[in-house]
Amino acid sequence: MFPHDKRLMARLEPLIRDFPGMLWQDERHRQRMEGVKIHLGHSKRRDTPAFFAVMFLFTSDEDIYAP
Repeated sequence: MFPHDKRLMARLEPLIRDFPGMLWQDERHRQRMEGVKIHLGHSKRRDTPAFFAVMFLFTSDEDIYAP
């Protein structure tokens, strides 16, 4: 996907090697996001990658999550 760049590879290799296999901060993060998705329902127009990225970030921590 990216042209070979030694600096980029030096940064990516440890991240790839140490990736825990999930993007959720913890199980509560996953539950918060799934709950918001159920609460909001489906909207073909609204449900864009950008929308889900914001939802992912806003549900990542109890301190910033406010239903």
